Amino acid sequence: MTKRFIALFQWTCFSLWAQDISKIDSLQSALPNAHTESQIQILLQLNDELLGFDTPKAILYAQEALKKAQNLKNKVLMASSHTHLANAYLQKSEGTDIQEAYKNYTQALNLLEKNSSQQAEKIRAKTLSGLANIYFQWGEYKEASLLNLESLKIREKYQDEYGKARCYNTAGIIYDALGDYKQAVIEYTKALNIYEKLKKKREIAGVLDNLASSLKLQLQTSENTTPDFSQIIDYYNRSLKISEELQDYLAISRTLNNLGILAQSQKDYEKAQKYYEKSLESAMLCKEKQGLANTYANLGRLFAEKKQWNDALHFYEKALELANEAQDKQELFLIFRERSKIYAQKGDFQNAYTDLLASNILEKQLNDLENLRVINSLTSKYEIEKYQKEIDKLRYEATIREQENQIFWGFAGFVIFLAMISAFFYYRQSQLKEKLNQINPSKLS
Repeated sequence: MTKRFIALFQWTCFSLWAQDISKIDSLQSALPNAHTESQIQILLQLNDELLGFDTPKAILYAQEALKKAQNLKNKVLMASSHTHLANAYLQKSEGTDIQEAYKNYTQALNLLEKNSSQQAEKIRAKTLSGLANIYFQWGEYKEASLLNLESLKIREKYQDEYGKARCYNTAGIIYDALGDYKQAVIEYTKALNIYEKLKKKREIAGVLDNLASSLKLQLQTSENTTPDFSQIIDYYNRSLKISEELQDYLAISRTLNNLGILAQSQKDYEKAQKYYEKSLESAMLCKEKQGLANTYANLGRLFAEKKQWNDALHFYEKALELANEAQDKQELFLIFRERSKIYAQKGDFQNAYTDLLASNILEKQLNDLENLRVINSLTSKYEIEKYQKEIDKLRYEATIREQENQIFWGFAGFVIFLAMISAFFYYRQSQLKEKLNQINPSKLS
C-alpha cells in the first residue's frame, strides 16, 4: 500500500520569507538587557520562531535557556527548556536526535512530577504531546495513545482549545496508522472545527490534508466500486492553497505527495510521478528527512507497479537510509516488505529473504490489531470516566441536599418534640395543681 505523508508534528517548516524577521530581531535586541527569567522566556520564543527554519540554531537557544534555568534552580523553567529542546531535536531527526528528544521530554516530566500548578500542568501537556509523537514514530501506538489522552485531559481541564485540537489531530493520526479510518475522520473533524474557529491557517491546512487522505482510504476500502474523490481533491487543493500562501514548504511537500498517491491509485503514473518529484523539491528546500523518506518510498512503489525493478530499488534505498535515521518503524516495515518482493522478482532470493525477516520483526513490534483493541478500550474508558465524574458530581449534590433536608427535618422534629414535652409537662402540672386544690383548697388559697 502506498503510504501518505501525514501531518504528525505540531510544528512545520517554513521558508525564509515565511519567518517573522522583525519579531526575531526584536527578541534578539531585547535579550541582553532583560533579567534572567525574561531572558529564558525570550530564548524559548526564539527557539519556537526558528524551528524548521534554522533548527540547529533553535537547539542552541534552547540549550542556553536550559543553562540559565539550571543556574536559577527553577524546575518549571528547566522543564520548559527541556521540552523546547526536545521539540527541536525531534524536528531535526538526524542520527541520535530522536534519543535526545526522548531524553529531554523525560527529564521535563521528571522535573514537573510533584508540581500541580497551572503553569507546570500546561508544560506537562505539551511535553506529553511531544513524547506521543516519538512513540508514534517508534510504532508504539498504545503508548502514544496513552500519552495523547493524558495530554488531552490536562488541556480540557484548562479549556485549552488549541491544545485539544492538537490532541484530536494526533488521535486521528494514530487511528489512521491502525487502519481505523472512520474513527480517524471523526478525530480530524473535531480538530478542524476548532482550528477554523481559531482561524489557524497552518493547522487548518494540515488537518485538511489528513482528513482528505483518511477519506480516500475509507472510500478505497469500502465496497463502493465507483468512489467519488471530488470532495477529497477539494480538501487537498484547499490545503495546498493555504500552504502556498504561507510558503510552508513542508506542508506543500506533504500535500503534493498525497496528490501523487491519489493519481497513482487511479493508475495515472505520469501525473503521480510529477507530483512526487515536486514534493521532493519542496522537502529538500527545508531538509525535511521524514518527508523525503516517505516520497522516495512512494516513488519506489510507483516504479514497482510499472515493473521497473532497478528504478524501484534505487528509490527504496534512498528511502531506507532516511527512514532509518528518523527511526520510523512503520515506514521501515513497508520498505523491507515491498523491497523483498522486488528482489524475489529479480531472482535475488537471499536479499528477498533478508528483507522479509526484517519486515516480520517490525510487524510483530507494531502489532496493529492488538494496539487498536487496547486504544479503543482506553478511549472508551476515558469517556466513561468523564461521564462517571458527572454522575458522581450529581450524586454528591443529591447527597448534600438529602443531608440538608435531614438536618432541617431533624431540627424541626426536635423543636416539635420539645414543644410536645413542654405541653405535656404543662398539662401534667395543671392537673396536679387542680387535684391539690380539691384535696386542701384552704392551703392553696
